[in-house]
Amino acid sequence: RLFKMASKGHGSGTGDVREPTIGDGNTDTEMPEIDQEDGRDGQVLNGSEEGSVDSLRGLFCVSGDPTDGVSMEDAVDPRQVLEYLIPGIHLPPDVSDDVMWRLVMQCWNEPPKREKLQNVNTLEDVLELLQKSKKILVVTGAGISVSCGIPDFRSRNGIYARLSQDFPELPEPQSMFDIHFFKIDPRPFFKFAKEIFPGQYEPSPSHRFILSLEKRGKLLRNYTQNIDTLERVAGITRVLQCHGSFETASCTNCHYKVPGMELKEQIFNEEVPQCPKCQAKSSRKPSSNGDSEDEDDFAVMKPDIVFFGESLPQQFHDQLKSDLEEVHS
Repeated sequence: RLFKMASKGHGSGTGDVREPTIGDGNTDTEMPEIDQEDGRDGQVLNGSEEGSVDSLRGLFCVSGDPTDGVSMEDAVDPRQVLEYLIPGIHLPPDVSDDVMWRLVMQCWNEPPKREKLQNVNTLEDVLELLQKSKKILVVTGAGISVSCGIPDFRSRNGIYARLSQDFPELPEPQSMFDIHFFKIDPRPFFKFAKEIFPGQYEPSPSHRFILSLEKRGKLLRNYTQNIDTLERVAGITRVLQCHGSFETASCTNCHYKVPGMELKEQIFNEEVPQCPKCQAKSSRKPSSNGDSEDEDDFAVMKPDIVFFGESLPQQFHDQLKSDLEEVHS
């Protein structure tokens, strides 16, 4: 439907559209399901792909040919596309085409909403499903740890809000998880680390429920986005920490690895933990101006947590592929 609408639309774009990228904003509005028509099978656009503007032109230009010289002014208006993708959206009149194309890109990359099981409508239905299931995958996030007392990230008084006050130089509060900003100033992250460091909290009923599935031989894997290690504290062994955790820490320079608990004293003293090996090397080999060698300048013991700008561990991709095959076997 979207492709047909785009090919028939006449846009009113006003100016050049720069290469769209995925923005950080979110919308609570559910995405409508998009039918793939006109022979285009599941094309996925990604703002990081080379030529993503050409991809958009190929989809939305009147002719559908991104090489025919049709300008974006002759393409469908991004406002029209957004109003189709997000019914009821209210866009201020001064929103630029660039911003609207970014929103289109973000919507396009959203996975389709999972369909509800028609035969599961009551708590009794859920219990019956659990009782007869043998290979259960559980996906968890921050919600199961908030009741443990761990501060959440996005509420009015959450970690992001408070860090933006303590560190006004942060471009945005979530930059504390950006690997590039971390290499400029790691202090915001370590202030956060003090609040969430393992050993201060106990597992929630949700953690104990997942453990009960494992004890009954029903849990295939618990995939968690959380970095608080409460799954391990609860005793869950079939867990994959998708974003890493505080269990270990590695030097950003030489990759020397230590148990995360070795950083506890420094983190609670609000110190940035330095790599002992690189410090020793630097003290043995000073540069001509008295400073440490360039490659040793940033030798911080960073907990093995996946930051923005870093890839998920290969273990995640390998394990997920294997588990999905087992679930469907």
